[in-house]
Amino acid sequence: MPEEQRQIQQVQPERQPAIIFHPPGEIHLYQVTEETLDELADSGIGKSVNALFATTLFGALLTLIIWLFTGEFSNPSASASAIAASIVVGVLFLYFGVRAILDYFRARRLLRRVKGHARR
Repeated sequence: MPEEQRQIQQVQPERQPAIIFHPPGEIHLYQVTEETLDELADSGIGKSVNALFATTLFGALLTLIIWLFTGEFSNPSASASAIAASIVVGVLFLYFGVRAILDYFRARRLLRRVKGHARR
């Protein structure tokens, strides 16, 4: 290869003024510790398995209730098993639903605490 092709030419960049765009609105910065961030991540509603179980069981409960009122059962044991399944699913729905609501309010309370400490 010829020598002139191996040489690197230095090019000076053109100096242009920086353009800074400020979108409308406010930015709030909070200073938090690593432990608080871990707490926030663990208590978030997106990580809540309880909400997932509650919504799934709600659908199952509705299906069972509709089946109980519209289905025809040939023997009493089938009817009793459908009623028992509805009761079990209903109790589980209430349990996981209450836990999901408590998780949600716990996460909100923690977020308020973090914001309150950061503003001081």
